[in-house]
Amino acid sequence: MKNIVLKELLDSLQPYPNMRFLLFSDSWGELEEELLSFCKEHQHELQLYDASKDSIDIECDILKKRVYKESQPRYNIHGRLYDYCFIHFESESIEEFLKKIYSAVANSGRVYILLDSKDRALELEKLFYNLNFVSVSKIELDNKELYLSAKKMHGWGS
Repeated sequence: MKNIVLKELLDSLQPYPNMRFLLFSDSWGELEEELLSFCKEHQHELQLYDASKDSIDIECDILKKRVYKESQPRYNIHGRLYDYCFIHFESESIEEFLKKIYSAVANSGRVYILLDSKDRALELEKLFYNLNFVSVSKIELDNKELYLSAKKMHGWGS
């Protein structure tokens, strides 16, 4: 069910060539596999920040892997900006993490945080607005998990 909702979400994105996707994940499962499949099918770049204690062992020509470091000052490698950012783990310092994400996402790009609680979504919704993200919405994947999505607006914030 979750991967079906994600597939519908990905299919609804306005496709254009060479889109860049950023993924932060601490495991590899059906959602990550669906995102990789979509990027392969449309020849988009997928940058994975592996936040697992054990390395995520997946290889693909469109997948670039890096080890996630919370102390890293920013996540836009070589000045690349990403059209979409998917976050599939909980950062210890979510506010600082989202500030770094802001600089990695292209103007009008979207961020999707995977959550397992609607209460947590309400907390993060306020944080998104405080960090100059707008158009915040919830996308339910199943009875338990949801994406909280927000858009970075052109010319807003730092």
